[in-house]
Amino acid sequence: MSTTAFLLFRRGTSLWAVPGEQVGGLEAQGDTVCVRLATTGLWADEVVGLARGLEVRPVGALLRRFWRVRCRGVAVHDGVPLVVVDAENPPRALTE
Repeated sequence: MSTTAFLLFRRGTSLWAVPGEQVGGLEAQGDTVCVRLATTGLWADEVVGLARGLEVRPVGALLRRFWRVRCRGVAVHDGVPLVVVDAENPPRALTE
């Protein structure tokens, strides 16, 4: 398990996470929040909070076959699956 704190947020119906040390700030913009990273911002509908102790696992071959977005891995928080964002290559769905 990771001792890193992860910022958890929702975009649409999906739960996402980004390592807390990569977050430069949060900025409310209307009904959304921009999670500021070093090189870009990620759009969130809701900031869920911080989580420690996530067991981040690599994306397996089966999931990669159907979902080709780069990420740092997947995890489960309170029974809900989430994707850990690769801050250097975030999904387009979070940046537009």
